[in-house]
Amino acid sequence: SENGANVTLTSDNFIAKTHPIEVEFLEYGFSVEAEVIRTSLKNNYVNVSLKFPQVTVEQSRQLVTLLYCNKDGWKQRKQPGVLDAFLAMLSAVLGFKPV
Repeated sequence: SENGANVTLTSDNFIAKTHPIEVEFLEYGFSVEAEVIRTSLKNNYVNVSLKFPQVTVEQSRQLVTLLYCNKDGWKQRKQPGVLDAFLAMLSAVLGFKPV
């Protein structure tokens, strides 16, 4: 959100609450300072709740653009399933072209 983030880490190295961190949005070329609000461990994943305490006007603009103006940010990436793979093989063998 504009005020913070909830991040799930695949590593068991989680961040202590006492240290401020910097969240980098590499694809968008900006970063935001964050405070760790809480951490929890669930199914071997670390969940970290962050708060952005001092966001500049420019960082706020970039966050709003990222969250609300970038239609690619909300796309659900679909992994092909068995049916998708079967249909792709069938269309390749029969020479079907996608519509």
